[in-house]
Amino acid sequence: RDDYLKTLRLYLESGCKVQQTAETNSLHRNTVNYRIRKMRDILGCDFQNGKQNFLLLMALYIKTLIEKK
Repeated sequence: RDDYLKTLRLYLESGCKVQQTAETNSLHRNTVNYRIRKMRDILGCDFQNGKQNFLLLMALYIKTLIEKK
């Protein structure tokens, strides 16, 4: 879902800060926490690994570039 991907991108860009992600995305903090928990379960990652977060963010950027073509 696009809303989950947008939340994930903003979360990773903010340095995994829930409050900043919520404010940027105009969401409630609990909504961001819920989405992050769901993505953690789906992706099987904990978002505590900087290298993994970098790779996820690059994948999201590449997806955006591909969709623009």
